[in-house]
Amino acid sequence: MIARTCFCTSVLLSLLAAGTPLGAQEAPVVYASYYTCGPTGQRLNAVIRDGFAPALDRAVADGTFSAWGWLTHHTGGTWDRAGYVVAPNVNAVLTGIEGLVAGLGSALQDLDAICPEHEDYIWERVAGSQSPGEVARDRPSAAISTYWVCDIAREGRADTLVTQVVGPILNEQVSDGDIASWTWFAHVVGGKYRRLAVTDGADAQGLLTAQAALVEQLEGSQRDAFREFGEICTSHQDYVWTVGVPAAQ
Repeated sequence: MIARTCFCTSVLLSLLAAGTPLGAQEAPVVYASYYTCGPTGQRLNAVIRDGFAPALDRAVADGTFSAWGWLTHHTGGTWDRAGYVVAPNVNAVLTGIEGLVAGLGSALQDLDAICPEHEDYIWERVAGSQSPGEVARDRPSAAISTYWVCDIAREGRADTLVTQVVGPILNEQVSDGDIASWTWFAHVVGGKYRRLAVTDGADAQGLLTAQAALVEQLEGSQRDAFREFGEICTSHQDYVWTVGVPAAQ
């Protein structure tokens, strides 16, 4: 969500060098920053609530972004917080980030002081239960994000398996009310994780129950496809997040 202008410039140069057709990417993209923070939760909440939220709300209102969000660690790995914005393509999200950073003033320095380390990713939507314009908007209070390490040469096949095999099961869970939504994202820029699966729901317990039911069904009726997916995406890290900026205390 929040990045330095130098990072945006380096992203643009690396994508252009690789020949990526930025203007052609019209699947919605998410620019996400994952933070490692000190033990100053209330101060951090105030910085996001008072320093960032008004600027981000304006950016959504004027169409720069279609959504933004803030996540607090519940269970999982080492990241403490995550922030994101959503735009129609890579060009749009990078331009929006540059404008946001320019207008944040001291709030950006405050965030850097509290959360001295972060990792940035750009994710592109591949499949999901929501229409492109609804991605990451009006989210419920809990989410599970699974970050996958995959074989870059075969990750397109993983996308096919998710779309054709996993997706229909997840759509049934949405229809049954077990989860609110799901989305599968592909890596555009960032670290080692090549794919991201996100499910949203009312609470962590319900999401974990739905996840266990999904795995059970895949191991039963879709064992071959499940095994093939595991051969392509060989390791992962799960996070349970609490969605939203905490209310003022």
